[in-house]
Amino acid sequence: MRDQNDRGQRNIQAVEVGFRLIRALEEAPGSMSLKSLSAAAGMTASKAHLYLVSFCNLGLVVQETETGYYALGPYALQLGLTALSKVDLVHHARKTLFDLRDVTGEAAYLSIHGNIGPCIIKKVDGQKEVPLVIRVGFTLPLTASATGRVYLAFSNQEWVKRNVEIERQLAGRSAKPKFSAAELSQIVKSVKARGYAKTESLLNIGHAALSAPIFDHEGRLAGALTLLGPASDFDRETELQFSELLLSHAASLSAAIGYRNGSSKHSI
Repeated sequence: MRDQNDRGQRNIQAVEVGFRLIRALEEAPGSMSLKSLSAAAGMTASKAHLYLVSFCNLGLVVQETETGYYALGPYALQLGLTALSKVDLVHHARKTLFDLRDVTGEAAYLSIHGNIGPCIIKKVDGQKEVPLVIRVGFTLPLTASATGRVYLAFSNQEWVKRNVEIERQLAGRSAKPKFSAAELSQIVKSVKARGYAKTESLLNIGHAALSAPIFDHEGRLAGALTLLGPASDFDRETELQFSELLLSHAASLSAAIGYRNGSSKHSI
């Protein structure tokens, strides 16, 4: 029985060792020679070759005829696409929203692209009793909300221009704050520089919000993660703490749905 357990353990370890080659190919900018691939995986060339023969048979790896170099194969692509098709941002965000609420005490919500702006699709109320209640299905303005400003900064610019114009038309002569093109340009620069957006007493008097972007596997803006609460809770020191926490959670959600840092297109 112990011999069987030992053999099983060795087989598991062999799989883990072999997949160091797959990880090296995943992280490489292009195809790799046997020498460079084995070095990246931390094994001898002869050992790497044995694994690569099996991986090629399975379609996980292909060997280029002209150069003899190795690259990820069609089955690796199929696995990746299948995994991505099963990714559910809302599912991943559920625990994140509760974690944010439990640590900060503030309301937290997830928004995705709607017809004329970001739409709240998941929310967790804060721990304090406040008169403001956010609703699932509510569409947020691009210019006068922290969530909207994330979309203003990181969405496809054609989408942004179209929806900013629609927003202006809908606002008409209302008392909602209006921003010039120069002001919106400065807002976008500020959001991109910090990586998150903050608003205070714009959409809701006496309330402040912080929002951070979530990117998908193609580097497009997939959604925004937002904290909302009384403005008195968002002083400078607290903003720094909350924003760091928010950015960390947003980055984790991005990674969960396939985003790889450095590959962002920042567009829808």
